[in-house]
Amino acid sequence: MTLAKKGTKPVQLPKSSLVYKKHKQAEQAEQAEAERRKAEEIERMIEAKVNMALRRLLH
Repeated sequence: MTLAKKGTKPVQLPKSSLVYKKHKQAEQAEQAEAERRKAEEIERMIEAKVNMALRRLLH
């Protein structure tokens, strides 16, 4: 059994239930989205540093 929040009360979800499976899918989707956002943020930081370095070299 796993605890999931529904409103403000924790609810027990049986592992075999469709609700549990949907809950786990939603958790995984949230985690994947957070990882994607983090990767994009890192990419922007690297791009900014590269641009700054190029400006220094060209001036």
